[in-house]
Amino acid sequence: MAEVWWPNHVVAGEVVYPPGGTWGPRIQPAYQIVLLHSGSLDLTSDGQTYRFAAGETILSAPNRTDFFQFALDEQTHHSWITIFGPPLPHAWSAPLEPLPKAIPLSQRMHALVKEAIYWFHTKHMPQLMLSIGCHALHLFLQEANIGPHQRRDGHKAVYLAEQFIQRRYAEDITLADISRNALVSPEYLCRLFRKQVGCSPTAYLWQYRTLRALDLLSGTGLSVADIAAACGFKTQFHLHRRVKAYTGLAPTEYRKTRQGAPN
Repeated sequence: MAEVWWPNHVVAGEVVYPPGGTWGPRIQPAYQIVLLHSGSLDLTSDGQTYRFAAGETILSAPNRTDFFQFALDEQTHHSWITIFGPPLPHAWSAPLEPLPKAIPLSQRMHALVKEAIYWFHTKHMPQLMLSIGCHALHLFLQEANIGPHQRRDGHKAVYLAEQFIQRRYAEDITLADISRNALVSPEYLCRLFRKQVGCSPTAYLWQYRTLRALDLLSGTGLSVADIAAACGFKTQFHLHRRVKAYTGLAPTEYRKTRQGAPN
């Protein structure tokens, strides 16, 4: 990012709320990134309610009144990193609006926040915490494909299609839906995708669903069936076939190899 910005305080943690748990209302003191590992969250921010599901990363903004209502019928596990500092440069803050904003929970963000939680509890590395907090905001912008991180080359329709897929991959979307949101015909979008991405929009959608499923397999305790439903697969068997084709391993085998790897 062109403008220099640095936090002055960063905290991190994780908690499991019982069914029906709440937090707030409170005035959000800083930018907060919440990783929703299981359960669900209804976040009411300045009177407007947003619903989030397991497998999402949520960014909320300072100086807003937030109320957290967690799942009524199951536990909700989430972790967070809160980043205090001066106002963000316009190049950072403008693309983030409106907030709160959610993106898929990635393995990179999960690992970064795990590191933040570890170093926060050691109490000995405040400068490292500031670096991790700044990194977390950069990573959110990058993974949301917005702001200064957004790629500038290529046809705009491809990026509109990618963004639509990344927002709606869990739903039963079609090529017609994707092309309509990219503002071009399905045939033209397919030609653009093959030239710019190397595959069709539909292939990109299934690849994206598979990658998000792999993130959830390695970073959460959700069942394979729940992951299949959360990532847009019609059946657990369909997820099994995609993961096996992509990694050479069944979903449960892949989970064991990733969760058994050193942190």
